[in-house]
Amino acid sequence: MEISNDNFDAWISQDPGDNEYTTHLVFRTRNNNHLGEVISDKLRVTAGKWSVDVTVKQDNSAVYSGRFVNVLTVSSIGDLGVDMVSSDASGLAMRKVLDVNFAPAGTIRIGGFSYTRIPNTSGYVGTSNSDNLAVLKRIFGTQDVIYFPYDVNISSAVADLLLEWLDASPNRVLFMGMDTDATNKNLRLKPRIANEGTFGFSSISTVTTNYITASKSEAAKDFFEGPFGTVQEGAAINRADNIAGYIMNYSNDVIPLITSDKAGYEGYVFFSLNPANRIIYHGDAQLFQTSQMSNNNGNITSEADKLMANTWAWIIEQVIYGAD
Repeated sequence: MEISNDNFDAWISQDPGDNEYTTHLVFRTRNNNHLGEVISDKLRVTAGKWSVDVTVKQDNSAVYSGRFVNVLTVSSIGDLGVDMVSSDASGLAMRKVLDVNFAPAGTIRIGGFSYTRIPNTSGYVGTSNSDNLAVLKRIFGTQDVIYFPYDVNISSAVADLLLEWLDASPNRVLFMGMDTDATNKNLRLKPRIANEGTFGFSSISTVTTNYITASKSEAAKDFFEGPFGTVQEGAAINRADNIAGYIMNYSNDVIPLITSDKAGYEGYVFFSLNPANRIIYHGDAQLFQTSQMSNNNGNITSEADKLMANTWAWIIEQVIYGAD
């Protein structure tokens, strides 16, 4: 039996292997809490002559208003720039959404973001030199989110370093750009990513006219019904050019968020993620620009704006609370 109020659902369950006398009281929050205060309720459990009052509380994001999230990108189309008044961010539309809405007084109440950008050169992302790798390991180790965007020719050694960084903490998230076959190819060929599906990069104008938001699913609920609003399924998103990558025949662990709009190509996914791996598959770097987002001032108005902002809200949840 399940009981509910405006804030929580509660029910009694048994885990596999529990004996007949063992049960568990389970609570589930009904909404995200961005009110700036803790939500609290009580439940009275009665068993015979005994009564126990259980208090359940839902944390609020304002308690993390001093928490800064470290983000590293590589210099390329769609990057998020650096910590300067003039950020020089190629992905300025996405950067402004983060700076305006993920702040002490924003919808997501964190301290904000600290941005690092490294060069897209063989001495950095393409290196196999042990001394260079040691430097990169130190740089990666300070980051919460890493985004390797379009046209990054990553070495196999740096790809291994990224996956080691990801595995070292459940509070980290990796963006993998996949706009072209050469983009992050040595990362894409690592078994855990290669096994996610079939990656494609050619005939973009054949497989899609523009993009659309994916069909809603329970697995995608955080992204389609997040703190920045409800995203309509099947909403059109502009495609700027013929450079993009997609996943076909993807595994059950991959959640599609942006797909082809052409009949017969519905299973071609241009933006998706595997929440268990904490890897986001980013098939078009211009999704972080005004080619697809609506403005460079941080206002969230379009379906693309809402979807990207909700995705970053999910990222912040992973960074603060961990994958579990």
